[in-house]
Amino acid sequence: MPETPITWCAIDPASTECATLHQVTLARLRDEHLIVIHCPEHDKPGEFKETQLRRRGHRFLPPAAQLRAIPRLYATERQPGPIEAKTIWCHWFVAGGSGDWWLAELDQDEWIGFGYADLGHGEWGQFSLTEMEQVAAHGGLVIVERDLDWQPVRFDRIARRY
Repeated sequence: MPETPITWCAIDPASTECATLHQVTLARLRDEHLIVIHCPEHDKPGEFKETQLRRRGHRFLPPAAQLRAIPRLYATERQPGPIEAKTIWCHWFVAGGSGDWWLAELDQDEWIGFGYADLGHGEWGQFSLTEMEQVAAHGGLVIVERDLDWQPVRFDRIARRY
């Protein structure tokens, strides 16, 4: 499986000044004795970090082709008809039924989704996919999983099932 790209930075040990490598010349690396480290603060926006991949056994995000099809955040805001007519592109859940999230729109820079969430009381709103992916309660026994068999469908067609 491909690894998520990370940003490597050059650090001046005397000042702890940090610069991403594309900003640092090889001469500066050599002459100033800079140290090269991974620097999460400079990772590119839009890169999704998986923290529970090993526990989950599958990627948290849907395949790339499905991600490309999901409308950007606010793109369907003025869609005619009721909100229940929105297409739901992805479904995540907590095993045991204590939480479900259905995704209609997605900001792939900040990984903020818009859709319907039911954590005991269902409502439309925004949720952080990054925070959902990081859930690991009860020693990692409770995590958020993606419904691997999910097919995009209008919300009004699934609302009756849940």
